[in-house]
Amino acid sequence: MTTKKSKMREFDFSVLRELRRQRKVTLEQLAEDTGVSFSTLTRIESNQNQPSLATVKTLADFFGMTPAHLVDLASSYIVERRREVDDDPNMIGKRGVSFPDVGLRLNSATAGETVNESHSHENEYQISWVLDGKIALTIEGNRYELAAGDAIKFDATYNHSTQALQDSTFVVALIPKRTK
Repeated sequence: MTTKKSKMREFDFSVLRELRRQRKVTLEQLAEDTGVSFSTLTRIESNQNQPSLATVKTLADFFGMTPAHLVDLASSYIVERRREVDDDPNMIGKRGVSFPDVGLRLNSATAGETVNESHSHENEYQISWVLDGKIALTIEGNRYELAAGDAIKFDATYNHSTQALQDSTFVVALIPKRTK
């Protein structure tokens, strides 16, 4: 099945359903409180229609957020597929995939190997998750030892490096910071 390029990127407003559930609000209540018709809300939540800017503002106000925040929550690809890359200069590691909003790398290292020298990333968070073995992550001079099953999230703008203490396999995710 082919998809037109203009349809590749859509907003997923099914997030409204989750926001309603968190607040314990029915579609009927939301329609009554916002003045947006029940049928319009149903079509928006099921991604049959995209809301107007005025409707986005009305719904965002109801949920106590900015319209930009609501659009940000809905601004994911419904489906986005990527091939594995091994030459992305922005990511360390042997295997990985990169998306606009996250980069993932699967790393393997032998005991004593320094996986990456001290470095930092601009405007990103990093999550390191050890699948097996043991690594030492040094962040701004502080050393954190992580064993299989351990994970750590930190501001990757800080200088950091990773060393394998045992033969190890671990995942690194780089996530851009959101600026508002």
